[in-house]
Amino acid sequence: MMKGIIGFSALLFVKNVQGFSDIFPRSLQLCGGGGEDDGGTTPPRNCSSLIGQGQCQSAADKTYDWCKNTVADAPECRKAAEDNAFAVGWEYYAESRTCYILFDDTLSENEVLRFCPSGYATSNSGYTGTGYPSKVGIDSRYVCYSCQD
Repeated sequence: MMKGIIGFSALLFVKNVQGFSDIFPRSLQLCGGGGEDDGGTTPPRNCSSLIGQGQCQSAADKTYDWCKNTVADAPECRKAAEDNAFAVGWEYYAESRTCYILFDDTLSENEVLRFCPSGYATSNSGYTGTGYPSKVGIDSRYVCYSCQD
């Protein structure tokens, strides 16, 4: 009976995020992932792929849904992105020490707050970036990083 319930729940979850091909494997990290806590069987996420100076954009020149917070420095921002199984990238705006954690619009459906870490806020605006960041826009006040493996 319990196996049936778990299997059914997993199918519902897969259906809810269909179209975002990498989300199911990464969501498993919510349960014991992260390298150290699970005896080292799951490698920690790596969100250190520098895309460039500017706001992150998708391959289709779209910006991403985001959560933001003031942080001490860029490494703290990176850690927040790596600790979030659903983040596709992050931006750091050094002047205001603002961290933006980025999410695929296919997953977030403009309801990003449910994915935000504690203390982070969002505008829930209609940004439509999908996939991982692959280029940057012209606003060079930001630095863009991808969480693509």
